[in-house]
Amino acid sequence: MLTRKETRELLMKILYQMDIRNEFDDFDYSESLSNVKRENEKEYFVRVIDCFKENRKEVDDKIQVAIKSRDINKIGKIELALIRLAATEIDYLEDIPVQVSVNESIELSKVYATDKSYKFINGVLGRYIENKEQVNG
Repeated sequence: MLTRKETRELLMKILYQMDIRNEFDDFDYSESLSNVKRENEKEYFVRVIDCFKENRKEVDDKIQVAIKSRDINKIGKIELALIRLAATEIDYLEDIPVQVSVNESIELSKVYATDKSYKFINGVLGRYIENKEQVNG
């Protein structure tokens, strides 16, 4: 049975695959979902994927603002998948604490991305949260 941390790792891999294949709307994640056995983790998995697919443009636009002068398409695909995962949780899964989303993405970046990626991800997510707080007042 997958833990929440392992489910997040699987979600990061799926978001990465969606980006690499450019199959955001038609991506079939049923095989990956079959690896998730616990009902609450299945629900979380589906919520993240569905929220991201439904709101990808908005999430990516907010990420673009948070990365300032860099082009979102120039970010490493792993880093972008981790930022998208955290941003989706932050904006659409209110039952998950913001700091948990940020910390989990940073921890996954230490395993899957470059040595300095966690600093970049932390900075982008920090600005993402600041921007959200400014908009929401």
